[in-house]
Amino acid sequence: MLAGNNIMMGELFFKENKQGGIPVTFMNMDAKAGTKLSGEEIFRLDGKVSNKRILRPFKYTFCKQRSFNDECSEAERDMMKGCWTLCYDKFDYTLDEWVLKLQKHEIRDPGKFKLIAGSNCLSDFWHRTIRELIKAIAQIHDCGLFHGSLAGYNNYVVVGDQLKLFNIGGCLESLHDQHSRKIQDFQEFRDTLKMLLAPSFKQWPERDRFLNCFDDAAKLNFCVVF
Repeated sequence: MLAGNNIMMGELFFKENKQGGIPVTFMNMDAKAGTKLSGEEIFRLDGKVSNKRILRPFKYTFCKQRSFNDECSEAERDMMKGCWTLCYDKFDYTLDEWVLKLQKHEIRDPGKFKLIAGSNCLSDFWHRTIRELIKAIAQIHDCGLFHGSLAGYNNYVVVGDQLKLFNIGGCLESLHDQHSRKIQDFQEFRDTLKMLLAPSFKQWPERDRFLNCFDDAAKLNFCVVF
């Protein structure tokens, strides 16, 4: 079933599984060289971290559009671009899709993503979600990896009543300053929270004090060595 230009819902079947297919989501990616990590690299990086807040990958494949000899023209080289397809656990929406649908009133999820409970307090949902995502980011670092793009909605997905992340970006050992890269992951996560946590609420001291913690080196160092 088609869910978007680059996303399809389907089922994954294994020979040894006689009970039927596993619900999954297939994501198509532009595989033009030099634009991003290959689907294979993303698959292997995502698969290195086991955490309930990180979307689990199952399979990947590459479909090449055209083949030419070594003396092909520049135009022909452009035609060698192919498409990576990654197979993940089924999810409902990417976060950017979910936010857009909410804004257009195409979906209503007041119970799932209720922000405030009581007097200017975050709901239990957001307390739990933020805490577990911080732990997931710390676990990515513990596995010798970094995410690298947590400021973008398209690197989060909505799965039932959970928010998960995916698209892990690379290995820390390849970087000169690993500590700064870890700090940047947390601060990019903070930037996403700024967009999500009721930016129209001008007066919300509790939210603002929490977000300011991501600029406090001592508190962030605690997360980095969590």
